[in-house]
Amino acid sequence: MIRALLLDFDGLLYDTESSAYGAWEQLYAERGVHLSLRTWVGEVIGRPPGSSGFDPLAELERLTGERFDRDAVLAERDARRAVMLPHHLMRGAEALLAGARDAGLETAIVTSNSLVNVQRHLARLPNRPAKNQQTYADRNCHAKACSLCNKFNERRMLETSSAAVVKEQRAGL
Repeated sequence: MIRALLLDFDGLLYDTESSAYGAWEQLYAERGVHLSLRTWVGEVIGRPPGSSGFDPLAELERLTGERFDRDAVLAERDARRAVMLPHHLMRGAEALLAGARDAGLETAIVTSNSLVNVQRHLARLPNRPAKNQQTYADRNCHAKACSLCNKFNERRMLETSSAAVVKEQRAGL
């Protein structure tokens, strides 16, 4: 019997991925080059920040043949991204959370994003997940479905078979 639902954050409950790509895409376009969505999806989507080995700024420099001030470009990217971030959960996410709550399931957000980022994103939402929502975040975790879910199970003394994990498809965007 399922007693708990463990939900991925990025790409399932909240769309952090479109704004990340969109900000870089704008920066590339303004410099006369293109950031391939295929590259972005293949190298970045579904991976913890910094774990893919793909550096969008290094790629921008390679494509343009120019060197850029890293701090200035990253600050510009962050400012653009902040404007693009949504103020709502992804379609179906509120219904998923409500259904789990109505079914009496314990729920947790399981993510490789940082806890600070997740809390900042959730604070923007008018209809936030319940305050008692557990969040297990580990920016250095590459195997979310293993270590973070195990943390949840250990604290709740659940058998692995009594918790269901829901994650977005890798394609993202």
